Parts: sequence; structure tokens; C-alpha cells
Amino acid sequence: MKLTDEELDSILDEAGLELAQPYDEKGKYLKGQYLFTRCKTCGTQAHYRLKYILDKNDIGEKVCRACYWTDWYADCRVLRDEAIQSLLSQGYSYNDLVKQGVMDERTALRLSQARDLAEENGFDLIDLISGKQPGDDLLLVKCRACGKQTLERPGDVVYGCTCKGKGPSVS
Repeated sequence: MKLTDEELDSILDEAGLELAQPYDEKGKYLKGQYLFTRCKTCGTQAHYRLKYILDKNDIGEKVCRACYWTDWYADCRVLRDEAIQSLLSQGYSYNDLVKQGVMDERTALRLSQARDLAEENGFDLIDLISGKQPGDDLLLVKCRACGKQTLERPGDVVYGCTCKGKGPSVS
């Protein structure tokens, strides 16, 4: 895909991102190519495929995973709280709901836990972004094999990088 710097900037601007790497001198960008970007809202730097950015722009979804997951956590909390209130109004107690797994004791991830989790799954921890509520943490990680930097929820880090440890996929 041939893009001028201005055309690429326009695509990234629509996504709320800016390029955090040099522009391609010839303006050639493959849709499957990773671009290193910076979020204009929260400042998180991460790699995203050009196709991913275009697809998210088409559906109006936030590209920055830090911004996306932060909003997702908040939306889920609203739904969870409504469901819990409904169960409580039906006569269930908090203890009943904890025993049944409807509610849990959510705790914040400590930096050492986040670092261990990242390292156990082939990543270096770049940053731990604490959520608005305990348990809403996000990990900014960099794959040791390919160098791709991504934003992950703690439960997603265990799946490792999409390169599956095979190495360079980031140019």
C-alpha cells in the first residue's frame, strides 16, 4: 500500500495514534506490517498492524488497547454491578455470591507479580498500568523473540506473543 506521510498520519490520527518510528522513505506499507505507534490519549507506545488499525477505524473502535481495555473494564463493572444488585434484591447474600463465584475478591497486581507473569510467558515487562479499580491492571510487554510491544490484560499474557516465540516479525 503506497501512502504519503500525510496519508499515513491521517489514518493514524483517526485511530488516535501517531507514528513512533521513522516513516518509510518510499511510502510503502504492507497491511500486515507492524507500525510502532504512540496513543495521543494515554501515551502508550505499542505495535499494531496497519490492517488492524484500518479495521478498527472502519468500525469506530479504539485502536489503543490501553484505552480500549480501560473502557471495557468500566463497562463490565457496570453490567456486573447491575447483575449483583438484581441477585441481592432476589434475596442472595454477599457470602452466597462469593461462594458461587459470582463475586470475587479482586486484588491489584503488584509490579513483581506482573514482571514474573511477563517473563514466564516470553515477554519483558515495559510498564504496569494500574486500572481504576483493583484487578483492572494492564501490562505493556515486549516479546523477547520478535520485539513486538503490546498491551495485554494479565489473563491474556499467558498465551504469549502471536509470533509463538519464532522471532522477528516486527520490522
